[in-house]
Amino acid sequence: MLWFLATVALAGGDKVPTTCQVVFMGPTKYCSWDETLTAAATGPNEKKATRAATERLLNAAEAMAAARALQTAGTLAAAVAEPEKRSCPAAVEAEWRISCFPEPALDNPLTCFADFKDDDCWRPEMVIREGTGWRVREEAHTALCAEVRAGLRSELSSAAQQQCLARCELEANVRCPGLASAGGNP
Repeated sequence: MLWFLATVALAGGDKVPTTCQVVFMGPTKYCSWDETLTAAATGPNEKKATRAATERLLNAAEAMAAARALQTAGTLAAAVAEPEKRSCPAAVEAEWRISCFPEPALDNPLTCFADFKDDDCWRPEMVIREGTGWRVREEAHTALCAEVRAGLRSELSSAAQQQCLARCELEANVRCPGLASAGGNP
């Protein structure tokens, strides 16, 4: 199996559906966040999967930074949170680590289910998409987080809403039965 994947990567790997995972581990020099953030995405090739995964992590980092600035407004902690609103997303981008692997099965038709179960953020629902594997995994994730954005509980503070959006980007669960890597985040 490894031989097959290596052969695929060498002989036109730019046309093989790929899953990429991007990880940020803090804290860093310009960001005090003491946590690990992980996002994953798929694409028709490594370049597009990398772009989707990094955009997802960056969107989450920007929402988290905005939430922290809103939560600390008017307090001494704002002296750190406000500048980190810009520096943390930049640090995430500068320090992330990316790993990708080819998934030829993502070229096959699949049905994918996405959910983000958090009663505090919204009324949980499931998104279902059918079509080419890599495409429906991404569509299901994107559609789910758009529904979360549209359905955020109105009684939540602006900071809590930003946290919910960040968590959806990072924690949405997309499953595609029949795919060897059917479970987990896309």
